[in-house]
Amino acid sequence: MAASLELAGHGPFDLVYCDAGPGKIDHQDVTVSMTRPGGVILLDDLTPTRTDLDWWLHSPDVVAATIWVTPQLGAILAVRR
Repeated sequence: MAASLELAGHGPFDLVYCDAGPGKIDHQDVTVSMTRPGGVILLDDLTPTRTDLDWWLHSPDVVAATIWVTPQLGAILAVRR
């Protein structure tokens, strides 16, 4: 498991930034659990055709929105319920 997920036992955190791999595209439940209710999860490197981050947009565990920085690059901002 990635080093960022090894920090889960030290949470909950107000802000979690997922840069890559575990916690971002799999093990999302761990990322959510290490974020306090009302805390923010930021996922970057979103492109218009990328679908492996769709879990975040449809999960009942978070409220999420896509933020487009440019027409080809965005991020997902999720708040834990």
